[in-house]
Amino acid sequence: YKRFQTAQPLSQYDDDVLTVLFLGRLVERKGCHYLLQAIAQLDRAELPLFRVVICGKGEGLGDLRAFVREQKLEEIVSFVGFVSEDDKPRYYASADIAVFPSVSGESFGIVLLEAMASGRSIVLAGDNPGYATVMEPQPDQMFVPSDTGALTSLLIKSIQDATFRKERANWGSTYVKSFDVHTVGPKLLDYY
Repeated sequence: YKRFQTAQPLSQYDDDVLTVLFLGRLVERKGCHYLLQAIAQLDRAELPLFRVVICGKGEGLGDLRAFVREQKLEEIVSFVGFVSEDDKPRYYASADIAVFPSVSGESFGIVLLEAMASGRSIVLAGDNPGYATVMEPQPDQMFVPSDTGALTSLLIKSIQDATFRKERANWGSTYVKSFDVHTVGPKLLDYY
């Protein structure tokens, strides 16, 4: 918890432009293409300024870049490549909205907890069993990844409503403490 909670934003994202972050492998299962499809549906003229930062590498990078070009999203979407474990907390601390549209194969939502621990971002998560175990108290922050209309609606609310974003980021920052090793460790030792 402390490693993520004390991280400072990266200077290039520490401004008045909202940052939507995806951090994960660029493979179909992780659902980055669904996020970009939802971004393409947004009416940017009706929303505060925002940017989309895609962190990760993988076999889907070429297709994702092509989609961004086709949809003329280059001015708001950037691909930063692989992010090291050392830099990951700073990317989360730079995000206002962290989106994880994974469709399956998640045994647990550790990335959700890492993003919540930053204390800055609202976390939006794909509705899969692993993520649902973490997001159970806030199911309205979950979406079916292939339903880009639902994700678009969640993004609009999260981009437009600063109070909603802040309340949910504060909730996540408090909630995640119950998963910290200093809390879980003693419970496991007591159990055994």
